[in-house]
Amino acid sequence: MTWNVLAEIYATVKAFPHAEPNILNWNFRRERILAEIISYNPDIICLQEIQGDHFEEFFAPALLQRGYEGLYKQKTTKLFCGGGKYKPGKFVCDGCATFFKTPMFTLLDHFGIEFARVLPTNFKNKMTDKRISKDNVALVLCLEYNGTYNMQTNSTNSVLVVANTHIIANPDAPDIKIWQANALTSVLTQYLIQAGKYICGKTASITQPALIICGDFNSTPESAVYELIVTGQCRQNHPDFTNSQSYTWLEDVKLGHGLKLISSYSLANAIRICAPANYPSSEYEPEFTNYTQMYIACLDYIFFDQSMLQVTATLELVSELELLEEAHNLQASDWALPSAQRPSDHLPLLTRFEWKH
Repeated sequence: MTWNVLAEIYATVKAFPHAEPNILNWNFRRERILAEIISYNPDIICLQEIQGDHFEEFFAPALLQRGYEGLYKQKTTKLFCGGGKYKPGKFVCDGCATFFKTPMFTLLDHFGIEFARVLPTNFKNKMTDKRISKDNVALVLCLEYNGTYNMQTNSTNSVLVVANTHIIANPDAPDIKIWQANALTSVLTQYLIQAGKYICGKTASITQPALIICGDFNSTPESAVYELIVTGQCRQNHPDFTNSQSYTWLEDVKLGHGLKLISSYSLANAIRICAPANYPSSEYEPEFTNYTQMYIACLDYIFFDQSMLQVTATLELVSELELLEEAHNLQASDWALPSAQRPSDHLPLLTRFEWKH
């Protein structure tokens, strides 16, 4: 499961003018977020926009009671949130949190990625260095799968690497988006080699871990980021490049990877309608995963390595018509998210996988 839950610090009336203050209230939304997560009963949960205090005080203890162990990677920049007349302000930061069921999984290794620290070799452009030094992060877990449980397998391949990320949202920084996506795949490529050698190598029957990359990529299926992830390369004449002068600093940076990644939702949708074998992945993504008054787009994905895993099911996402009907039933004036029924401006994505034999 992956879900951008909309952090309290971003859920303001200014950002979401359609929503009443009580709908945006964190105490109201957090209970609905937790209830929805529990209703799906996922084996692995990847959440974005989780504030550090909310992880420690709410999500970690609540999910621990339900058999989950969680880890957290905070962004590298904190925001100061002012208090009221009798309430002092404080520095707050959000990040990525990943939970997994125990004893279904055993944690073998984990690490965080701070994209600002993953700079090109011999990078000396101070102006560009400042531009790409954003606070976005990723959290990577290496898990050993124990037994059959819900993730069915008769295979001896039982080591899984899960990466949870939240790419920069700024629409005026397309170069930073693709840089962060490239940095993520580069780090994971190297880590898979190490994991295969040092972790999987301890068991002769396991030579390579399976890989899942999920999160809020703040990039549409037509973007250079999406193309890079699913094809392993990016065309130099991609519209994202030609429409922006910001990309000139990337000319000497190697963009690409050798991972065999595909989106679980794109694959499932293509199979459902019997698309041709060489179908363009971008054409079969959900219509949207983020729905606000100002912006509607597919931004969230669950990518995975096809050589190790296969999809058996995905959660069907709500349609625009269904959002309209929900708003009508709630007597709401707008059907944008968040709403009384849906506590975030993003939709949760869920995919059921099994290992290939």
